[in-house]
Amino acid sequence: MPPGKAPRGLEAVVRDPLPPLDEKSRAILDRDELAPVAASDGTGLPLELWRGLDLAAIEGLFGSLEIPPRSPAIASLWRRLIVSDAMPSGGGDTDPRFLALRVEALTRSGLLKEAGEAAATMPGGSAEPLAALLTARTEVALGRRETACDAIKAARHSTGLPRTLKTDALLIGGYCAITGGNTAALD
Repeated sequence: MPPGKAPRGLEAVVRDPLPPLDEKSRAILDRDELAPVAASDGTGLPLELWRGLDLAAIEGLFGSLEIPPRSPAIASLWRRLIVSDAMPSGGGDTDPRFLALRVEALTRSGLLKEAGEAAATMPGGSAEPLAALLTARTEVALGRRETACDAIKAARHSTGLPRTLKTDALLIGGYCAITGGNTAALD
């Protein structure tokens, strides 16, 4: 619209083409040098998803949620949130407590395949009691008894597990003994 014909109170905007970038300006900042805004896991969520929250706050928030969500839209968002590669600030890339929380949330949500994948990424692998227990729980839920029983051996006698998880370790150990025909181990 020509400037004289613009409605009262509105001014015309004149746009001139930008000059081309010279090589000196282009060298100042290369696109590959920029930190990505979104996580590279395909969720579309930001890398700083948990910014400002410590692990205790995240545990409290997860504990107050109804998992799995009833709404399909919220369930889809929840899945994207919990499978995202984003980690809480200060936790590094492999905070075992956050990864354990992620495995627990995935299991409670019925996302057992994703829970197994998350448990497999825990530091220490099957030699670490917490990772071994979470792997065993996931494998039992997936119906893979042999793998679960192999994994639980590292966690059954650990003193570093919380009481509720020790109970789970004993139950899975008992399950493995019964299904393996070793009833003497139950005594």
